Amino acid sequence: MTDQKTLNISVIIPTLNEEKRIEATLLALRQYSGLEIIVVDGGSIDKSVKLAKSHGVQVISSAPGRGLQLNTGAIASTGEILLFLHCDTSLPPDFITSIQKAFNDPKIIGGGFRLKIKADNFGFRLIEWGIEKRSKFFHLIYGDQAIFVKRNIFFRVGGFPEQPLLEDVLLVRNLKSLGKLHLSKKYVNTSARRWKRLGIIQTTLINQVILLGYLLKVNPKHLAKLYYRKTWKKVE
Repeated sequence: MTDQKTLNISVIIPTLNEEKRIEATLLALRQYSGLEIIVVDGGSIDKSVKLAKSHGVQVISSAPGRGLQLNTGAIASTGEILLFLHCDTSLPPDFITSIQKAFNDPKIIGGGFRLKIKADNFGFRLIEWGIEKRSKFFHLIYGDQAIFVKRNIFFRVGGFPEQPLLEDVLLVRNLKSLGKLHLSKKYVNTSARRWKRLGIIQTTLINQVILLGYLLKVNPKHLAKLYYRKTWKKVE
């Protein structure tokens, strides 16, 4: 077991019917002593909760909604640093060291990791390239990049907006008003499942339409209906 106690980190994982992935996620995290691991379940009807509890981590029930689930986990946590991890994203082995180095700069209040997608298709390399440029030049770090933030800063900005979509975009926007965000040189690996449902091109276009709608101040509920109707018809 890796012993890296230089930071007091709480890892918060929202779940909803993630029985196929939760065990691998928790097994990877439990290699590190001193981590507080909190799973916040939004009403799974599969074995997600049972499997999470079998690994001895804290499991909390919540109403569904990623922003609400993440805020619920943050309130229950005790860590000085909050790390928000999607169940289908895996962290680099030295993620604790990477976070430690980021906070050696007193101006840094949070950040995230570069992103690799678990798929071989060349189209995914283009998506990774676009995400890299977006993250580096515009400091737009999304939820699947494992956002981490100082606890006091997270609560100062009011946590994640509890709306049906773009909670990560709005959190990052609010964080940027208080300090610098760090993009780690290390990579997280995330599942390609949301791109595979409709294909790379159509999913990417939908994502861009959603972001444009947000910029034009379209009601998030309307954007959420479009997003979930188009991209999450099938449940793995």
